[in-house]
Amino acid sequence: MDPAQPTTPPTAPPTVASPARACGSCGYPMRDLPANAPCPECGIAPSVPCISCGYELTGLAPEGACPECGEPVARSLRGDFLAFCGRDYLRTLARGLKMARWGLATMVIIFLVSVVLVVLVGVAGAGFGAGGGGGGPAAALGIGIVAWFLVAGLGGLTALILLLVGLWFASTRDPGKPDHEDPRSRRVLRGMIIAYIVVTGVSWLFAGIGAVNPASATGALFTGLNGLATIAGLIVLVVFLVALSRYLRTLADRVPDKIARRHAKRIVTGLILFAIGIGLAFAGLFVGLVGGGTVVIVATIIGGLLYFLSALFVLAAVYNAFVRLSRATSKIAAGAAA
Repeated sequence: MDPAQPTTPPTAPPTVASPARACGSCGYPMRDLPANAPCPECGIAPSVPCISCGYELTGLAPEGACPECGEPVARSLRGDFLAFCGRDYLRTLARGLKMARWGLATMVIIFLVSVVLVVLVGVAGAGFGAGGGGGGPAAALGIGIVAWFLVAGLGGLTALILLLVGLWFASTRDPGKPDHEDPRSRRVLRGMIIAYIVVTGVSWLFAGIGAVNPASATGALFTGLNGLATIAGLIVLVVFLVALSRYLRTLADRVPDKIARRHAKRIVTGLILFAIGIGLAFAGLFVGLVGGGTVVIVATIIGGLLYFLSALFVLAAVYNAFVRLSRATSKIAAGAAA
C-alpha cells in the first residue's frame, strides 16, 4: 500500500459496534455488541442518530431506512468514519477544506508578491529622490504604491475571507453526531473565527481613528487601544491555531489518514517554537536596553530566525493538512454520491 494514500476505513458488519464504542451513560465498553443493543451494565439503549439528518434510529432494523430522510440505517451503524457520513455533510466538508486550502495558498503568494513590490517601490523612491523629483521615477513610485495597495490590501483581504469562509464550512457540525460527541475543537474553532473577525475589525477602526490626528490626545488614546487590540488578536490567533490542530486531527482520524494527522499535530509544535523565538527576541531587546553585549545580539538574532522559521513551519503544516484532507474528503464525497 502506498503510505501517501489515506487508509481505507474498516467495513465492519453494520450490526456490530465499533471496538472503541462505550456506553454514553456509564462508560461500559460495548465491544462486539450489536450497535443498537442496550448496555449490559445500566440497561440504557445507545443513541443511534442518523448520519444524514440526526434522527434517532434506536430500535430500527439495520436493513431499514431513516423515516426522516431515507438514509439507510446500516450506514449509521458502521462507525465514526467519514465514509459513512451523510452526503450533504461530506460535500460541505470537502468544499470548505478546498476553499481553506486555496485561501491559505493565495495569502502566501500575495505576501511574496507584496515583498517584491515593496522592494520595487523602495527602488523607485530612491530614484525619485536622486533624480530631484523627475517624472519617470515619480510615476514609477505612484504605480508601485497603487499596485502594492491592490495586491496586499484588496488581494490579501480576499484571500483571508476565502480562508475563513472555507474553515467555517469545514467546521460544519456533523448531523450524525449527538451533542456529547460533537468535538469541542470544532466549536472553539468557530468561536475563534468570529472573535478574529471582530478583533481585526476593531483594530483597523482604532488604527484609522488614531491615524487621523496622531499628535492629539484622542489619536494617542486610539493608538494605544489599537495596540491592545493587536495583542488580543495574537491571543485569538494562538487559540485558533490550537483548535484548528485538534479539529484537523479529529478529521484525519475519521478518514483515516495518519500523515494528515501528523501534519495537524505539527501546528502545535510550530507554535511552541514560535513562542520560544519571540521570547528570545524580546529578552534580547530587553537586556540590550539595560546594557547587554554579544550574547544579547546572538539571542536576538536566533530568536528572530526561530520566529520566522517557525511561522513557515506552521504555515506548511496547516497547508499540508488541508491538501491531504481536502483530497480525501472530496474522494469520499464523490464515492458517497455515486
